[in-house]
Amino acid sequence: MLKRSGWCHGVRYPNSPEDVIVFRCLCCPWPGVNLPHGWELTDPRLSRYLYAAYLGADGNHSLQKKAKKDDPTDRSFAGKRGFFGDIRELPKYKETVSKEQGKIVETCSGFKVTRSQKVGKFRFLDITGVVAVTCTRHGCFWPRAVVDLPGGEQFLLVDLALSGALECLKSLLEWLMTYDVGCSYLKNILVRWKEGKLPHHLEPIVKRLRVLLPQLHMLAHKDSCQTEFAVCYTSGAGHTNGEAVEPLWATHNQAGPSTREMNGGARHDALNDMFSFWNWVKHETMGELPPSRDQPRSDLVQVNISRANSRTSCDCSWTS
Repeated sequence: MLKRSGWCHGVRYPNSPEDVIVFRCLCCPWPGVNLPHGWELTDPRLSRYLYAAYLGADGNHSLQKKAKKDDPTDRSFAGKRGFFGDIRELPKYKETVSKEQGKIVETCSGFKVTRSQKVGKFRFLDITGVVAVTCTRHGCFWPRAVVDLPGGEQFLLVDLALSGALECLKSLLEWLMTYDVGCSYLKNILVRWKEGKLPHHLEPIVKRLRVLLPQLHMLAHKDSCQTEFAVCYTSGAGHTNGEAVEPLWATHNQAGPSTREMNGGARHDALNDMFSFWNWVKHETMGELPPSRDQPRSDLVQVNISRANSRTSCDCSWTS
């Protein structure tokens, strides 16, 4: 992680938390790194959407941790410098939010998120999964934007993950986030933010944050939600489908049977390494366009095989 993020080489990026040691998305708008001079003066009616942050929030109930006797002092080496926030702050944070605001997700949607909160599903588990705020354009994880779920998926935990992502994006001027229950999540978000004593300097961003529904999940919502929270009807959203977080889970679910047996710190370190490796490989292959129908796929397969053979064994050891 330290090599890929440039930390061990003395590389420090502007407009980014100084102590983050994981590799983040380099393709998202980043002042001082990949934006032209005077980008903030762009007319909002014309092309400011080019410099907007596109986020996607979603919960995952496969990256669990079993309830068992383990070492309570086992802490992650990365701490809050990785993709997870400081887990020691989570109990204090939950105590500050009222019971009404901290309740499990309720939604007008008939999608799985409402049916997955049954108590019996989470027996014998300390951590029932994670919730993350990711880059929905390039499919990458954001530092400090992954939070453990000690129970069902709750809005206050999504707020905590969102605060971590916004710390990396606070220098921008526009923010858009998709969430499969975004229509319900948007209600009382500022109340939860203040009650949870989340960073005060991020409140103006939260007020301007546009929360929408992903294109597929939107179809399970009421007709009114499908028009008001539709990505395709939102200015500046383009062809964003908001579903980029799903492939992330499809891949990392394979790690669930291993990480659920680990202690808390070891589990976080393992997932931090996997998420950072995922971001790295995404950037490594992002320049390769998918082949056309007339082009044989053998060339692309050969390139991927060569790249896999060139990696060190430690890069892929978690898959064995």
